[in-house]
Order: sequence, then structure tokens, then C-alpha cells
Amino acid sequence: PGPGAEDAAAGSGGGGYIAVGRENGNVEVWALDGQYCCHRLVGGDPSAAETVCWTSDGRVISAGLQGTVTLWDLASLRPAETVDSYGGAVWDMAFCDATDTLAIACEDGCVRLFDYDAQQAESAGGCLTYRLALAGFTGRSLSVAWAPDGQRLFAGGSDGTIRRWTVGGVRPGSLPACDLIVSTNT
Repeated sequence: PGPGAEDAAAGSGGGGYIAVGRENGNVEVWALDGQYCCHRLVGGDPSAAETVCWTSDGRVISAGLQGTVTLWDLASLRPAETVDSYGGAVWDMAFCDATDTLAIACEDGCVRLFDYDAQQAESAGGCLTYRLALAGFTGRSLSVAWAPDGQRLFAGGSDGTIRRWTVGGVRPGSLPACDLIVSTNT
């Protein structure tokens, strides 16, 4: 059988590559200049790779319905690290280059933040560290996006709302304020 349907795609920061998440859990990296698949990553989340993104240092992260987040080693074509989402299925994620922070939209209605340490990634240590959960949705958290400055985070939920958190400058142990931006429940 073929590779299955494409569930997610994300362009690299440099623009030369695109990562594609497949319904069979595989992730492919395509070179855009020659339009060829240069890496096929097998062995992450056994369910669909619902979402993919790139780190600031050019690594690929995938996540899916099993509730895990996988950082890929493109040299060995194997998972370098897999961590629990702490919130069930992951529907979307976004990486902030300005702060090296990964935000994931989870089944339980929270957006979770993970710190990424590129130096730890080089030494094959644990480089994704769970930081905190941002609550706000009465249903699933389905989408997430960073503002370009890395200070604000936006997310949409299955409850019809869009929320904004100002996460820049938040002290450890405290939660950022959440604003309701849009509600379809009027």
C-alpha cells in the first residue's frame, strides 16, 4: 500500500524543505528545489501524524492522536525523543523560534508549552521539557499559533472560541492571563 493520506504539512524556516505527516504515522521531508523525498521517518506515533513543525535549528517534530510528541533525528531517520503530551491527542502545534517554545493543542482543552533546548538535542539528551498548561476551552483545543514576536499565543477550540495568552515575561510558577478574542456562542 501507498503512504496514506497527508494529514499535516509545514515548511522549514529556511524554506528549502517541507515536512509531511501521513495518516499511517510516518513523516516525510521533501526538498522543494528538486521536489524529491529526501527523508522518510518511520516509527513515531503509530496513529496519524496529525501535525508537524520545525524547530529553530531545523529539526522536525510530529504529534498525533496517541498523545505523544516526537522530535526526529534526521541523520539517523529515527525518533530522537518522544514525550507525553499530558493532555491526550494532539490536534495542532506551533514552534516559536524567538523563544524556542513548542505549543501543542490538546484533546483535554488545554494548550501546553514545552521548552526546547537545542544544545541538549545535539548531545542526544532530553531536550523537550514540559513547562505549563494553558486552560480556557470547554472542548478540545484544535489550533494554535504564535505571534511573530513570540510574546503572544493564539488558540482555537471546538467550543467556538479563540483565545489569546500573553506568555512573554511570565515568571516561573505563574500563569499568563487569557483573553477571549472570539466566541461563536453569542
